[in-house]
Amino acid sequence: MITAQTIRKLTFFIAVASFFFTLITAFLKYLQLDLTTIGAPPSFYLYSVLIEVIPYIFVGVISLLISILLHDQEQAQKQPLITPEMPQAA
Repeated sequence: MITAQTIRKLTFFIAVASFFFTLITAFLKYLQLDLTTIGAPPSFYLYSVLIEVIPYIFVGVISLLISILLHDQEQAQKQPLITPEMPQAA
């Protein structure tokens, strides 16, 4: 059975992997542009790299949000609600 903790760990792993691949993709795209476009303005590099990594960033952020929400839900379930005792009228 798949539990919330398993899903939380899986989404956290997906988020970390996505951010890792974002860095690798951005670096490789920059190297490719550096080899193929001589004298291009810096904004061209920035926009080309950004267009290339937006899907990885989107997946990473969504996975990280799901992981954080599930972690908060687990913490809320673990902590019992403590109700203050009301003094009894005599």
